[in-house]
Amino acid sequence: MTESTHSDTNGGNSDGRRLRSVASRARISQAFISLVQDGRVTPTAHEVALRAEVGLRSVFRHFTDMDALFHEMAVHSEQLLARSLPPAQGRARSERELSDIIAERAEAFEKITPFQAAAATHQHASSVLREHRATFNKLQRSTLMRALPDQLGSDKELLEALDMALSFDTWQRLRKEQRLGKDRAMRVVMMTCEALLGGGAKARRPKS
Repeated sequence: MTESTHSDTNGGNSDGRRLRSVASRARISQAFISLVQDGRVTPTAHEVALRAEVGLRSVFRHFTDMDALFHEMAVHSEQLLARSLPPAQGRARSERELSDIIAERAEAFEKITPFQAAAATHQHASSVLREHRATFNKLQRSTLMRALPDQLGSDKELLEALDMALSFDTWQRLRKEQRLGKDRAMRVVMMTCEALLGGGAKARRPKS
């Protein structure tokens, strides 16, 4: 074997190991995410290894602590929210139907509920998840701003009220605490927004 052939062979082996490592890490990340999606708020390393079909040592080699796995989950949740709430396409923002906005957010919130439940459970002990909370809230706000008519942005208090009414926290309260089905929860959100847009915004200001 010539020197160049030996070098090429070593390079090939190195590339192969790197690709296998990348694939293994991706399987572990996806396994953790899928376990959370299935309702496991705190998946164990053993459960992750079984789901990913890798050895337990591989889990710890690629992810040295839970925060590293929670980071993967947080990124997935943020990307899922962003994909589920695209800006209006081919329509003026002023023509955006309120029912469309509510329906889109309801669908998005249903998808990310298990991830946000896991994040809320561990947020007190995780700087990664506390940062995710801030990023998630900013993302909710930015997607709402893209969907609402321009003129609503000038009424700061109304904007804050709509942001609250159309937030994930409000959706979770309706679904989990008040035990409303998805359709009823959507109707409640619609009633709230219509009240704000139809005159409730003026009535909210205290009399001097």
